[in-house]
Amino acid sequence: TLGTHNSYPYALGVNRDGTRTVLAHKGQAIIYDQRGNVISKIPEVLKSFDAIQLHRDKYLVVRQGKGRSLYDLAGKQLGNYPDAKSSLTVFFENDRVVYESFALDNEIVSDYKYFQIRNLSGKSLKVIQLEDDSYAEYRRPFIHTEMLPMGQYLVANSPAGVQVFDLNGQLLKQKKGKYQTIRKITATTVLMRTLDGNLKVWDFIANKEIDSKPGSINANHILNDSVNLSYKATKMPKHPILIINEANQRNETKFWNYETNTVTKVNFNTYAANWSNQVDSIAPHLMGGYHSVKNTYYLYNVLTNQTLASISDFKLSSYVMLPIPIKSPSLKRVLIDGEAQAQLRDWNGKLIRDFKQYDPETTTLGFTKDQKIYTRSRN
Repeated sequence: TLGTHNSYPYALGVNRDGTRTVLAHKGQAIIYDQRGNVISKIPEVLKSFDAIQLHRDKYLVVRQGKGRSLYDLAGKQLGNYPDAKSSLTVFFENDRVVYESFALDNEIVSDYKYFQIRNLSGKSLKVIQLEDDSYAEYRRPFIHTEMLPMGQYLVANSPAGVQVFDLNGQLLKQKKGKYQTIRKITATTVLMRTLDGNLKVWDFIANKEIDSKPGSINANHILNDSVNLSYKATKMPKHPILIINEANQRNETKFWNYETNTVTKVNFNTYAANWSNQVDSIAPHLMGGYHSVKNTYYLYNVLTNQTLASISDFKLSSYVMLPIPIKSPSLKRVLIDGEAQAQLRDWNGKLIRDFKQYDPETTTLGFTKDQKIYTRSRN
């Protein structure tokens, strides 16, 4: 129980089995057991909503001073990183910690970004210096200087191109060119966005690269437009396909199969490309889509490029929360749950049951663990 006026915690963390709770409160991190007994108090904690961060339910990263420190859940400090400007990426099995550090010359504005590699205890092993083009952000497109942890590798983007390092900071491979951003696609595959808005997929271990065909995809943002949709790409689980929402294209989605280098366009938006960024790993090729002007929901098979069902008068309650079709792999059935529609269909889109015919107040559908269907009504 916390007393006194304005003594609310500014950060809270609980491990998954509930045996430890960490509270950032009044400049300290307090570790409790499941009975509420205090295990340890860590002092000089920054008053911030990201003051603490749990790792693997066994470790705790704490913001202290200008940097960060690593503790176990008994309150013992394992490492100190006083120059950590960003959050930490911790490789416990490899005894490595990677983060962006403050400029070595202590300048507020620098022409470089610095990424520090240390061991867990905090000993500095390597500093990777990358040229920084972010001062040119006022003019788009520009190069985002960044470091992307990818398994046993660190992949960096800068005006020098895309570079792959090992966890000791040794340069392994480099792809020269100017790329706006990079994204992890698989453990060894990175998605690169060129200055002209095309996309490149590069597997740096297999040394294989594929460029989208010129004009097939425009991944650039719209200048002076901060209201409409920006470019977004989402990897479809289990398939070499990217679901792409181009800037300012609200009722349009493109599917890029980067192995065959083919792009398919459909006239609706999908849940995988909208702002909610939801990902569905169960039969991911069966996707839901929505056209806001037509107020129509679509069930679509990405692998066969077929619209399996079109459901009009869908009445989507929130554009950013387009519902994922609920699937049962064992029954080969799909539940489509909307404001005005509640349907059971097979995996070919055939209507099996319309629950609104039985109860017009039906609002929620789902499968139980034993693959039966439950419904919930407003009444």
